Amino acid sequence: VISDAIARTIQDKDRHIKNLEALLNQKTTENEALKSELQRLLEDVKKKSNLIQELNREIENLKSDLELKTRESINLKNKLFDAEKETRHLQEMIKRFEWDIASKNNLITKLEEEIKATYNREKDLIRKIETLEKELIEYITKHKELGNRYNELKTENEVLRNRLTIVEKQLHDIQQSVTFKALAKYQKLIERFLPPGTRRRFYYDLAIIGLRTIANEGLLVFLSRAGGYIRKRLPIKRKIVKPILGTNMLHLGTHEPLKLDKELVIKFRAKADRLNEIKILTATYQRRNKDLELLVEVDGKLERRVVVRGWKILDNSYTSFRFKPIENCEGKLVTLRLKSLGEPSSAVWFNKDLSFGEVELFYDGKKIDGSVNIQVYHDIKVRDDYELWILKNEPKGEDLKRMAEECKKFKYRPKISIIMPTWNTDERWLRKAIESVLNQVYDNWELCIADGGSTKPHVRRILEEYAEKDKRVKVKFLPKNLGIAGNSNEALKLATGEFVTFLDHDDELAPFALYEVVKLLNEKPDLDFIYSDEDKIDEKGGRRDPFFKPDYSPDMFLSCNYLIHLTVIRKSLVDKVRGFRVGYDGSQDYDLFLRVLEHTDKIAHIPKILYHWRMTETSAAASTSAKTYAYEAAKKGLADALKRRGIEIEGVYDGLLPSSYRVKYKINGNPKVSIIIPTKDKVEVLKRCVESILNKTTYQNYEIVIVDNNSQEERTFEYYESIKDHPKIRILEYSKPFNFSGINNYAVSKVDSEFILFLNNDTEVVTPEWLSAMLEHAQRKEVGAVGVKLLYPNNTIQHAGVVLGLGAGPYRVAGHSHKYLPDSLPGYYYRPHIIQNFSAVTAACMLTKKSLFEEVGGFDEVNLPIAFNDVDYCLKLREKGYLIVYTPYAVLYHHESISRGYEDSPEKQERFMREVRHMREKWMHILDNDPYYSPNLTREREDFSINV
Repeated sequence: VISDAIARTIQDKDRHIKNLEALLNQKTTENEALKSELQRLLEDVKKKSNLIQELNREIENLKSDLELKTRESINLKNKLFDAEKETRHLQEMIKRFEWDIASKNNLITKLEEEIKATYNREKDLIRKIETLEKELIEYITKHKELGNRYNELKTENEVLRNRLTIVEKQLHDIQQSVTFKALAKYQKLIERFLPPGTRRRFYYDLAIIGLRTIANEGLLVFLSRAGGYIRKRLPIKRKIVKPILGTNMLHLGTHEPLKLDKELVIKFRAKADRLNEIKILTATYQRRNKDLELLVEVDGKLERRVVVRGWKILDNSYTSFRFKPIENCEGKLVTLRLKSLGEPSSAVWFNKDLSFGEVELFYDGKKIDGSVNIQVYHDIKVRDDYELWILKNEPKGEDLKRMAEECKKFKYRPKISIIMPTWNTDERWLRKAIESVLNQVYDNWELCIADGGSTKPHVRRILEEYAEKDKRVKVKFLPKNLGIAGNSNEALKLATGEFVTFLDHDDELAPFALYEVVKLLNEKPDLDFIYSDEDKIDEKGGRRDPFFKPDYSPDMFLSCNYLIHLTVIRKSLVDKVRGFRVGYDGSQDYDLFLRVLEHTDKIAHIPKILYHWRMTETSAAASTSAKTYAYEAAKKGLADALKRRGIEIEGVYDGLLPSSYRVKYKINGNPKVSIIIPTKDKVEVLKRCVESILNKTTYQNYEIVIVDNNSQEERTFEYYESIKDHPKIRILEYSKPFNFSGINNYAVSKVDSEFILFLNNDTEVVTPEWLSAMLEHAQRKEVGAVGVKLLYPNNTIQHAGVVLGLGAGPYRVAGHSHKYLPDSLPGYYYRPHIIQNFSAVTAACMLTKKSLFEEVGGFDEVNLPIAFNDVDYCLKLREKGYLIVYTPYAVLYHHESISRGYEDSPEKQERFMREVRHMREKWMHILDNDPYYSPNLTREREDFSINV
């Protein structure tokens, strides 16, 4: 065991020795490697020592260089300090030089400006000298002409003196004659038995005026005036022959037959008493239709049963159901039950796309949307068409109750402050004015009254009575009368409403006036200015003279205050312009509107009669001469407005008729106008036109461009030869077939003038200022085209603006305002005789800018070669936002269609209908909704009569 242990120990020892030997060898190898590394490091140290020695030497060198550089730096710093001193000195010198240069530059600029101004003055002086030279030549020529004229007048004067002597002798003989003495005695008898101021004398003078009118102005004018006078003065009533309710929509949409084998129920409210006839547009497919039965119920009670025999039922026409008048049905619900009494049944024409708001339809017991064509007649009499219009269009008792309920549901219920100044008002009219406010179906209002120290005791008593009766009535008693403007401003101080409106102390509001205003504000809450239509009310409560106004027409507004009643304005705007201005009494509202409308373009028109203007002997409603002082205030307000707007004018003048005005704009510069006249033969017509231009036109910078279209007559070419060298005349040839649009487009392409005037060859200048009267408007940046007043040779109106949608039948396009009206008559509220806006004017005489003509593509020579091209052109301008202006101060005669003729052949009529259809398709959205023509006026005639 010991031996084995010793053996194992020896083995372990040997193994351990071997391990140690291996480890020793490894360490020996590592030692050798370390020795080698140490040797290498020693060599590196030696190299580094050598390098350090070299670096030490280099550092010593650098120290020497640094000492040298330090000494140099000190020297440079000294030099830099000296340089900075020198630089500051130089900068000060540069600043002085810059100041000198700036002053020199300012001096040079001033000198350049003076030189430029001097140059411009010289140019102006040269132009003025040239102008003066031309004027001098013209004056010399005119002086010679005047000299000749003076001699002629002198001769005429001698002749007149001789005639005057003869007339004086004849007058003396007449005065000594028996006839004259008899007439003198007759006049004394008239003065005795018909003293001035009596009713007998009134009618006698009226007869004399009538005879003078016939003698001086003709029978037509007399009949027109006499008819108007009689209609106003005499309460003559006539039976109504027109339907009070009608749903004629044949010209709109597509119709289809609705068979009456099932019951058709029609419901509406009666607009008057004595309902006595219903007409319904029916259709039949067979001759042997069964009878039609109509049951008429009023408020659910059967009143009438009418049966129309089958053979009496009309095809594509109105079948009549007549019956005994139904009394006391006004405002009540009428139910019509229509059904065929067997087969085959007839039908009614039904339009499923359009509904008539006042009529409800039920078919086979179910409510249906759409309309049928019915007419409702009443056996009553009316004084005039306006009374009939009131019956057809204004709400009755039940309607007013419905409106009152609707008012409570409005999401937007602004307070409206009604401003009413008073002063010594008649008790009747004051009570009626206040009661008209209390009767409003819209209840969120306040009546702000300022009394200007009335001396009549009943005024204070009545105002205090109503203030106690209704807390919405606010009254302020002033110690003295501040005038209408001052009193109105005091009433404005009482106002707390979001909007204000104005009521004269003797006028009345329609009971639904504020309802209509707030209804519109719920649709368009951002509106700032709203106005409505108005009429006049006499001392007996009779209503007359409705003024159905156009939508906002800026040029018409500058010609007359047509917005006047009823106007509702956002109070913040009234406050912004500081209310009414003292010194403009009589036209204080006109002045206020002018100032307010300079701050907003959010204007709307309600085409309903919301205001009744009282007619008394001294009121402005009764006579245009009742407030003559107001006209001067209006002209002053207009002049102020145009000055504020920076618009240059020659002045504001009285218009052609009382209470109308003319703003005459200053023509800027001396722009050239090319007058384009298409023509074919009829040389006497063309010659009259050309000579009237040359002899009468005061504005001289124009050229006449005659465009000949295939003339044949020798006299025509002889005339061309005689005028071809005239400095103001050019002659062009257009050899294609007649195409009015094409001819004018071609001519425009051949001229370079800034303005183009289209003129028919069958016209003749009447007023010498015709061209300048058009140009003053055409130069305005907002104006697209300008039209004129055209007269027939008998002095009746041929054109006073174009109204869209006039004519008969479903193919209405346009017509001329007041056609055939004698020019001596005022027309509808003076409209033929004031500057205003229209949707279009005729190209028989139209002025426009060449740039605008080219911008919209000129006349449509493809679709509108002959007719309506001028209307289409104006509507294209309107589409781009430009205004169309009509001026009555440019007047020409128009011998209509002399050279071209009329639409009197099948080919021409077919072409005309194509043009009509094109216009209806292209402009349907505007043709039936002319903004410058009231929907309450007829579209069947051109006389502005009421649409009933």
